[in-house]
Amino acid sequence: MSRIAILALTALPYVPCQGQELGRLFFSPAERAALDEQRRAGTVSAAVTRAPEPLRLDGYVLRADGRTTVWVNGEAAGGESLRRKGVKVGATLDGATGETRDLIGAGQVRVQR
Repeated sequence: MSRIAILALTALPYVPCQGQELGRLFFSPAERAALDEQRRAGTVSAAVTRAPEPLRLDGYVLRADGRTTVWVNGEAAGGESLRRKGVKVGATLDGATGETRDLIGAGQVRVQR
């Protein structure tokens, strides 16, 4: 029975299917017309870019075999790139400016019990 079914399926003529063209997605016709007009006029506004989130160095481990692990913003990461930037444990690195800030200011000591 299964041999007959396989033979019947392979003997059917192959008919390729044509998919619909997607065109532009996610915009109504009025919005598409407005976007096209802005593009033609050259008044399309630039995309808003967010400043990168500051990096916080939470910990650093140097193993006997020379491999390193660092914790950045609470997650383990590779350690070489931050060490080259001079970031210390507890410091925050601003990716936009390259500026580092210490968690505790100069001359301050904090003790939590």
